[in-house]
Amino acid sequence: MTLSDMLAAEWRALIRDRRMLAILVLVPVAYLVLFGFLYSEHKVRHLPTIYVDEDQSALSREILQGFSASEGFQLIGPVASEAEALDAVQRGEAAVALVIPPDLSQTVKRGQEGKILAVIDGSNMIIANSALQNANAVVQTFSGGIAIQRMEARGLSPDYGYGLGFGYRMLFNPTLNYSDFLLLGLAGTVFQQVILLGVSLGVTREKEQGRWGAYLAGGRRPGTVFLAKTLPYFLIGLFDVLLGVGVAVRGFGVPFQGALMPFVVLSVAFVLVLVGLGFAASLFSRGRLEATQVSMLVAVPSFLLSGFTWPFLAMPDWVAALGHCLPLTYYVDGLREVALKGNGWLTMRTDIEVLLGMAVGLIVVSLVGVVVQGRISAKKWAAEKV
Repeated sequence: MTLSDMLAAEWRALIRDRRMLAILVLVPVAYLVLFGFLYSEHKVRHLPTIYVDEDQSALSREILQGFSASEGFQLIGPVASEAEALDAVQRGEAAVALVIPPDLSQTVKRGQEGKILAVIDGSNMIIANSALQNANAVVQTFSGGIAIQRMEARGLSPDYGYGLGFGYRMLFNPTLNYSDFLLLGLAGTVFQQVILLGVSLGVTREKEQGRWGAYLAGGRRPGTVFLAKTLPYFLIGLFDVLLGVGVAVRGFGVPFQGALMPFVVLSVAFVLVLVGLGFAASLFSRGRLEATQVSMLVAVPSFLLSGFTWPFLAMPDWVAALGHCLPLTYYVDGLREVALKGNGWLTMRTDIEVLLGMAVGLIVVSLVGVVVQGRISAKKWAAEKV
C-alpha cells in the first residue's frame, strides 16, 4: 500500500467517525468562543461592597459616592459596625467592606492624613487585586482633590501632602499566596478527571470485551449492577480526595481553617456525582475511546467555568449559568469555604445540597439505563437461543 493509499484510508476513517471529526474540528473552536465570552468583561467590575460610615459627614458621604460611581464596586448597603462588616465578608455576602472612622473629616480639616480601611476577601486573588487597585484609585482621586483645595486656600506647594490615606485588611490569604489560592482548585480538577475516567473505562472495557450484554442478561437488579461497578471507584476516589487535600495541607502549607466533617461530607457528595456521571456516560458509549471523549468534554472547561479563578460576577449570565451546571463549581467553592475561610455547615449547605441533588439525579438515570440495556440484552440472548 502506497502513502497516498494510506492517507486516503485514514481520511475515509476520520470522515466516517463523525464524533472524532467533530472533536478535532469543532470542539477547539467552540471552547475558544466559550473562553472568549468568559473573559469578555475584560476585568472584574461591581464587587459587592458594604460599608460602615462612623463619621457621618459630608466628606464621608462624598467618599461613598465616589466608590459607588466607580465601576469596580457596587455598594449594597451599610452595616452597623466593623465586626458586622467582617462577618459579612466571612460569610461571602460581600467581597469588600469599607470602614470610615468616626474622626475622618476632623482629621482631614486639621491638615492630617485620615485613613479609610478596606476589608477584602482574599480567597480569590482576582477579586483581591481588583479591589485593591480600584479602592486605591478612588482614595487617591479624593486625596488629590483635597490637596489641591488646601494648596489653593493656603498658597502651599504641591509637595504639601494628601489628606486621605488607604489601608486594607486582606482576609483568608493575607500574603496573597498563590499556592493557597490555586492549589485546592487544581486538586479538585484532578480528582474529577481521574474518577470520571476510572468509572467510564471500567464499564466500557467490558463492552469492548463482549461481556457487558451477558452481564446484564443474567437478571441482576439494577442497583446491584450499579453498586458492583461503582463502589470500588467511589472508595478509591474518596481516598484520593482525602489524601490529596491532606498532601496540600501538610506537604505544601495550604491552610485548612474549618472543621473536618463538613469537608468529608462535601467530598462524599462530589465523588458520588462523579461516579454517577461516569457510569451514565459509559452506558451510552460504545467503547473506551468514546467514554474518554465524553469525560474530556466535561473536564476541560470545568475549572475555568467553576468561578474559582475568574468570578461569576465578571462573566456573561449565560456563561455563569453554564458554570453552575458543573459539579466542580460547587466542590471547589465549598472547599474554599471550609479550608481558606474556616466556614462550616451553614455556608456550605448550598454546595452540599446541590451536589447531592446531582448525585441522586445521575444515579436514577444510571439505574434506568441499566434496566433498558438489560431488557435489550435479554431479548438478544433469547433470540439467539431460538
